[in-house]
Amino acid sequence: MPVEIDSDGDPFRSTGERPEASVVRFDDTEPSTRHASAVGCNFDHLVWEYELPASRWFDRGRLRRLDPGEYTDFQSHRADVEGPVERVVRVVSGRGVLRTERRDEPLERFDLVTVPTGAASQFGNTGTEELWLASWLSVGDDDLDEASTLEPAARTGAREEYERIMTARTAEGLQTAPGYTGDYEGDPDEGRPEPTVTRFEESMPKVFHEAPEVGCNADRPDWITTTEDLEWFSDSVVMRMEPGAYTSLHTHFDNEGPHEEIYWVLSGEARLVTEYRDERMRQFDCALFPTNTPHSIGNFGVETLWIGAWGARGGREGEFELDDLEVSERPGQTEEYERVMAARKKRGLSTPAWVAFD
Repeated sequence: MPVEIDSDGDPFRSTGERPEASVVRFDDTEPSTRHASAVGCNFDHLVWEYELPASRWFDRGRLRRLDPGEYTDFQSHRADVEGPVERVVRVVSGRGVLRTERRDEPLERFDLVTVPTGAASQFGNTGTEELWLASWLSVGDDDLDEASTLEPAARTGAREEYERIMTARTAEGLQTAPGYTGDYEGDPDEGRPEPTVTRFEESMPKVFHEAPEVGCNADRPDWITTTEDLEWFSDSVVMRMEPGAYTSLHTHFDNEGPHEEIYWVLSGEARLVTEYRDERMRQFDCALFPTNTPHSIGNFGVETLWIGAWGARGGREGEFELDDLEVSERPGQTEEYERVMAARKKRGLSTPAWVAFD
């Protein structure tokens, strides 16, 4: 249906009211080498770090590549060393395993792992292709501790913690790694939390329906996980879009938390749409949308587009849950869409064919 926009006021807002999106491009990100260590990392491997200074709650993103047979360090992000640190990890491609002090769990494409503060975790490639993992850290309103910037083996007490984890795994009948000495003398079961795995193939998507009044031109499935075991991250989503499809152009206002959001292109080619500019995004490119930033994304390629999205609101409560309402039903979204379309037209940017201006 056509959307009539009757705009006789000034549609422009200051960047203080409507911040701009930040984009980090994979091709502009230089990888660093994470080295083999005495806390479980068995080979050197590459890590790409994504820094987003404009973010309030996303502290560091990492894209990690593991070849077959390679494992990361065992780490726990202990509160007494690093302060409270939460982590979310999404499998981008490949097959792997999550190892904890109490269990091993296989991982497949798009599976999600949430890791509370203090939970022990190690990731390994158990397949025959490269394993790619995308992850984010958050410390809420706190500052990221310097210890979190160090390689895991260099953090205070790392070797003792590794011995504790190996002792706990031995008690569970799980495999331990070369170099484990069995010298831990304390209680290996300290009642730490465990990571949670949400399996993509066992999840049911929510369908967001075509809604021209907010820019969505096709029905779209979203696989939404509410990260209830974490305090600062609120949700993680996998979106699938066919060629030519676009999400609604929407804004996460303060009434949602306030809510920040990150999009990460898992595969395919995308076009990011904002009120200020359009940007083409390719695999592993990442975009941040601070609270009050209007944004939409569409499939600009010829293959299926897969987007990983993460939401964070620093432990604040929103007035509603995002997966309970269509975008067009959320307060203020239709009016905001009309304003953004008027602003784009005045800036000489494209608008959808179904939008008409009076």
